[in-house]
Amino acid sequence: MNQPFRAEKSVLIVAVLISGLASTPLPAAPVHYNQLETIAPEPRSAGDAFGWTLDIDGDVTVISRVDFTPADGVDASGVFVYRRIDERWAFEAQLKPRDTVPVNLGVAAVAVSGDFVVIGTPYGGSNREGRAYLWGRDAASGRWQQVRVLRSSRPAPDAAFGGAVDIDGNTLVVGATNEAVSPGVLGAAHIFQRGSTGWRHQRRVTAVGSSRSIGAFGDAVALDASRLVVGAPFSTADNGREDAGVALVFERNAGGSGRWGQVARLQSLQADEADACGASVAVSGSLVAFGCDTAKQVWVYDAATPNRAPFLIKDPTQDAHGIGRKLDFEGGRLVAGAPAEYPDVPGLVFAFDCRALPVLTCSLYDTLERSPEDTRFGWEVAIDDAGNIAVAGADPESETSRLGGVFVLREP
Repeated sequence: MNQPFRAEKSVLIVAVLISGLASTPLPAAPVHYNQLETIAPEPRSAGDAFGWTLDIDGDVTVISRVDFTPADGVDASGVFVYRRIDERWAFEAQLKPRDTVPVNLGVAAVAVSGDFVVIGTPYGGSNREGRAYLWGRDAASGRWQQVRVLRSSRPAPDAAFGGAVDIDGNTLVVGATNEAVSPGVLGAAHIFQRGSTGWRHQRRVTAVGSSRSIGAFGDAVALDASRLVVGAPFSTADNGREDAGVALVFERNAGGSGRWGQVARLQSLQADEADACGASVAVSGSLVAFGCDTAKQVWVYDAATPNRAPFLIKDPTQDAHGIGRKLDFEGGRLVAGAPAEYPDVPGLVFAFDCRALPVLTCSLYDTLERSPEDTRFGWEVAIDDAGNIAVAGADPESETSRLGGVFVLREP
């Protein structure tokens, strides 16, 4: 059942000001997103979470599906590609990675850029070391084919390589959340670069420059041109709060040609234990956003001047939503998913316009919701450079069976 989105400007998200934070947000612009279409697989099956992860780039949306009922004898897990044709989203392909070791698509991470899709499988492999699979679309035939199997340069059992992925042009990154680095440092990110001979592993990126412990580095990753942001939500903050979480910023060629040097370590100015900051990260130019999953906050920094006062976004609905669980950022437009945490409360998605000058600020652009039954609306969000938004959330008629659904929005 499709229902129109309601853009409620009266439900403003408030950027809370504390000492040292940026100024009051600008008024929300009078422009609203419209729902174009609901995407759902056919046939549908109870217990299959369609939209567990997703990404969008122009006319292509890629969506993963998790089968929570394997006992029914049908494995419905997979990665689905949809293409927009005349404002309709048509199924184009189901990508089924091939490998000499077991492939586990149960919690696949996905990302798309142009004619390439990367699929992360953190539980894949003989020892659950994790794998990622790069797929490409042949321009002449329109067919998708597996280009390469991506592996960690230091594979280890249960390293969770593939737990997070992102791709931007000829560069892609794969997070390995549980990859051991050194005492007190857990997690790595692996950069792959496309050159004249194809895609090759370029660099293993790890956290540096802190006496505090780093945990779950690579749990979230985001690329934009030559800037990489990696979340580490189980890290100790500078104030000693355990599992407060941090986000680390790296830049290409920083510290030497071909290197990815760490240029900033970002954290909440209100860091507390178990805040899980860095559980989601996003980047647009010099602007970096990271979500604090447990604290229900989103912090926005200017990576070009990381010592500048950041901007804090909190949920205006008195903690009824999990804002900060998932973010995406493109062209200064930040989208934040906020699934509800209580029954009969609709999940929300907030869209902001963020800018660095004259002061760092994010103004509310739109508030999106469906119906009270759609508590999981906002579970996953993605935005492309044209401003198109894809949102995952449960179908209002099938919340208990977890069928899932993906809703695509666009400005009129």
